[in-house]
Amino acid sequence: MLVVITIIGLLASLVSVAAYQGLQAAKRARTQAEIVNMANAIEQYKQKYGDYPPSFLDHTDLNARTRMIQHLAKAFPRCNPNVEVWYIPWCDTTKNTSFYPYLDSSGTVQLWDPATGNTEGTASASPLTPAQALVFWLTSISKDPAHPLSSPTADRQSFFDFDTSRLTLLSTGSAPGWNTVTVSGTLPTWSAGPTPASSGAIYPKYNPGAYLPRDGGQQAYVYFEAQCYLFHAMFLPSNYPPPSPPAATPPLNNPPIPYLSQSTPWDTNGNGVLDVGAPSTTTFDITTDSSLDIISKSFSDFQKLCVNPKSFQIICAGADNDFGLANYITTPVAGSAPGLSAPVAQTQVHYNGLTLNIYYKSYPDGQGYDTTTNADDDNLTNFTEKTLGQAKPQ
Repeated sequence: MLVVITIIGLLASLVSVAAYQGLQAAKRARTQAEIVNMANAIEQYKQKYGDYPPSFLDHTDLNARTRMIQHLAKAFPRCNPNVEVWYIPWCDTTKNTSFYPYLDSSGTVQLWDPATGNTEGTASASPLTPAQALVFWLTSISKDPAHPLSSPTADRQSFFDFDTSRLTLLSTGSAPGWNTVTVSGTLPTWSAGPTPASSGAIYPKYNPGAYLPRDGGQQAYVYFEAQCYLFHAMFLPSNYPPPSPPAATPPLNNPPIPYLSQSTPWDTNGNGVLDVGAPSTTTFDITTDSSLDIISKSFSDFQKLCVNPKSFQIICAGADNDFGLANYITTPVAGSAPGLSAPVAQTQVHYNGLTLNIYYKSYPDGQGYDTTTNADDDNLTNFTEKTLGQAKPQ
């Protein structure tokens, strides 16, 4: 009888493991199917408007603002892109509201809430994230071709049927998306921004949201557009990697970044580090594409190094709700770049007056993946039907 009981226990444990694995596989399949559907929606957007929507929406960054204006001009030739661009909002989660950016009389980016008349600087709010950008572009375009974002009355087109129960809300009780508000308070003085409306006028306002996977946690799907890859790969060293000790689970301080393709031209010695110069000159100016003793690279050069260099990446954090910590190296490594005899160091750029690291993850070889928790291994994307761990060479 003991033998029989033991055998039954072993069989039950095997069945439990198989059932669990089957359940996890089904969840991954559902998530992968949703990623495919969202990718198809973005392709439909591009087919209709001739361009992929940008994912880096920072009005304080001239390069990002130029990309936004270029997109609006190409996608909506009847609009005034220099006006429409200011209807791409910023959000402030601490105040549960969104703001419209504008340039004040001194040319500084400020923020304005038409519903309250409140104005403030950009220190307490932030641009839409790559997760919010995904929802914004697929649900925001007006049927008024001259006012794709600014029209307060036209219907908004939806390219993807988002499950509203899985859309994160900025304002409690308010559905994400567009509504209208009555302009209140004193209007700010600006040199560029949304066309000023008198107090009492009807104004469009967007409530940002991000889309959570059906079987995931607090980490929403993220969208990276190809021409914005480099923006998303740069972080202040003081903010990334996360501080020690790390935050409690889920590690929301591990931000996602675009994945590079295997064997990139910058990786001259095959160690996964993007090599740019000698240890004494490890920065270059990507706005001028030049610097002494540096192999100059531009936005388009970096874009070519990434997976899907002409389209976009959609990434899900997977069952562990962790995108994974990206790697960078702070000391010189062995090897040399073409034309240089000294060892090369990690990739950095001098951008907008800051020296920033470029963080890297290389698909499918797995270089740069989080080696501490293997968090990247269960990430799901639109560029592979497998998890990233399954796609790695064995």
